[in-house]
Amino acid sequence: MRFANPAGLWLGLLAIPILVLHILRPRRPPVEVSSTFLWKAVARPVSVAAPWQKLRPSVLLAAQLLAVALLVAAVAQPVRPTAARLAEHTVFILDASGSMAATDVQPTRLDAARTAARLALGVSSA
Repeated sequence: MRFANPAGLWLGLLAIPILVLHILRPRRPPVEVSSTFLWKAVARPVSVAAPWQKLRPSVLLAAQLLAVALLVAAVAQPVRPTAARLAEHTVFILDASGSMAATDVQPTRLDAARTAARLALGVSSA
């Protein structure tokens, strides 16, 4: 298997910020209190003592990483090249402009394209 657009694999780096956000997300244990009346004096949010937490697996993390993996696969366009026969009615379009008269391929580019088309069809170059 190959990729039609291998540069799309760079999008896999989007998984890094997702992992970092899940590591830095504060996790506070739920605590039952009898009343919130006494908590009104504490108006400021409580910060976490250690910002780097152990990465715990969660459904949200798995869903986000799966979304990144699907995005990477869609952009990279995986393909499986296979040998295929030409159809019964195959059309070759050859460029007949002046640039095809260049002699960097002998005798000319146009003649080389005609030869390649005949070879693909399996016809002798008569």
